[in-house]
Amino acid sequence: MTAMDQDRIQDAIHDLDARPEHLLAHAREVTKEARHMPRGARRDQMRRVARVYHLLARQSGWISPLEYWEDYRIARRAELQLKANRDHWQG
Repeated sequence: MTAMDQDRIQDAIHDLDARPEHLLAHAREVTKEARHMPRGARRDQMRRVARVYHLLARQSGWISPLEYWEDYRIARRAELQLKANRDHWQG
């Protein structure tokens, strides 16, 4: 990876809306959404996603930005997959 690529990655990370305040707010939002779901596996998975966002917010100061970004992307992807399948639990 060239220095220019690394600079672009760093710029993208800094422009992210994945600051600790955002992640805590997002964790609250996902938790509230999970509360409105019927009990079951999907609800538990949504709560796990919320826990990951909360953990990322707490760790944001002491893990590398690349690790942070990768973990954020994985949690976001899991959340979007669960939301895409919400037809199964909304009835």
